[in-house]
Amino acid sequence: MPSKAYWKFAVKVFFLSIGFNIIISFEPWYVGLLFKGSVRQKTDDRLAVSGTEYPEGELLWCTLSDRSWGRVCKFRNLCYMHINGEFALFHGNTAKTGHEQDAQLLGNRLVRDIVSLTSALGAEFPFNLAHILIYNIVPGKLKYFNYRSGSYHLFHAFNVGNTAHAIHDDLLPVFYTLSRYDNLTEEPTSTLIYWREISLNKLMGLYQLFSQGKPISRNDLTFEPEESLTCFQDIIVGLSSETLWYQWGLPGFEPEGALKGSNATSSHIAKFTGFVRKRMGLPLRCLIANDYGIIFIRKKTRLILNEEKLSEVLSKTLQLEMRELSLEKNTIKEIIKTVSCAKVVVGLHGAMMIFSIFLPPSSFVLELYPYAINPLNFTPYKTAVELSGMDIEYRAWRNMNRSNTVTHPTEALHRGGISHLSKKEQERITNLTEIRPHQCCQHPEVQFRLYQDTLIDIPSVVNILTNTQFYKNRNGKFGT
Repeated sequence: MPSKAYWKFAVKVFFLSIGFNIIISFEPWYVGLLFKGSVRQKTDDRLAVSGTEYPEGELLWCTLSDRSWGRVCKFRNLCYMHINGEFALFHGNTAKTGHEQDAQLLGNRLVRDIVSLTSALGAEFPFNLAHILIYNIVPGKLKYFNYRSGSYHLFHAFNVGNTAHAIHDDLLPVFYTLSRYDNLTEEPTSTLIYWREISLNKLMGLYQLFSQGKPISRNDLTFEPEESLTCFQDIIVGLSSETLWYQWGLPGFEPEGALKGSNATSSHIAKFTGFVRKRMGLPLRCLIANDYGIIFIRKKTRLILNEEKLSEVLSKTLQLEMRELSLEKNTIKEIIKTVSCAKVVVGLHGAMMIFSIFLPPSSFVLELYPYAINPLNFTPYKTAVELSGMDIEYRAWRNMNRSNTVTHPTEALHRGGISHLSKKEQERITNLTEIRPHQCCQHPEVQFRLYQDTLIDIPSVVNILTNTQFYKNRNGKFGT
């Protein structure tokens, strides 16, 4: 029997579809609801009101899901009204003529939360859709019309300043969504609309790989005059949740951890990383002579205080060259190119560890955790490299010595600062020996320990390395 949430969604689309004919469409790879106007129009059809022409909109289909999170819908002639920041479908009604001078700009229907614009479980970025009858538009309210032909993909970039979130929450879902519903193969088929006001900064190049044109931000639309109407010819809204493996402990959910019931596998990762490398013009095969490892470092925060000595010991123990990579010094392309042929990745827990998904099979990852951070409670990268079929060996090292750490209490909260708190609270946080499982986001006690610098206890790292299958294989000691 369909769930309660399913019927709730069914009621929503019923109200949206009044005035439309509902047709059930069966396809080999999905079953969707197809909404069509009572008269099939061409792309360039317009509905004229007081001398102004508006494109008639259609909700073409939505994936069948009992929740807005993970649902994907496709629209024809979806319009953005700058006057109130709402998206809308304009619909004509031949049974009514003219228009009402005193009608409100928004018509008599607003369907809320039909789609979640983000893949992050628990994030509140709903897509609300107004269903507007043309005769309800107030003359003069919409003076400027901008029609964007072609295909688009609208989603909410969850955390554009964080590489791990960009890949896990945005780009992997974008890739899978467009591959499944927009025939994405070797070249981008749609222009991305990431519904955020802020810039993609250094990560813009990554998003551009999946976009036919320059990615569009919310700011690119809000700079238009208030009386503007911008319409998109064909647009997919929402993100598939098929590739997710982690949930970030957002309010209303369990503390962060591996996503229960995840369908993500090495196949999803391999198709994504292969697409990225090809779009970047990187070789898909590695030279046999390549025999090196990588140590991820930071130049400003979360420092490895003895990184040179650590790199030297890693090189000697594993009998390979160790190369340093950092987001401050290297480009995203350089990082992906180097990781794609590496044998080993070592780094402190942080966003750069997401690049471990580009490692080839039979490689090894060592994640370093600072003092009071339990590796069992912060596992996005462990979960990724241990997905079914990845064939990457993973180990974690944890600093158990408080004296081997340098904290930064006077920094801003997002960089580990706690000086804004009461003396009692500062003392409590400082004395914690382990951060309890937590929910997102920016808890002072979590930030305080995540952003500390660490002096690595090298003998304990060597002990971990020499007990791995990777080490035994390199030294000809194959275990059973």
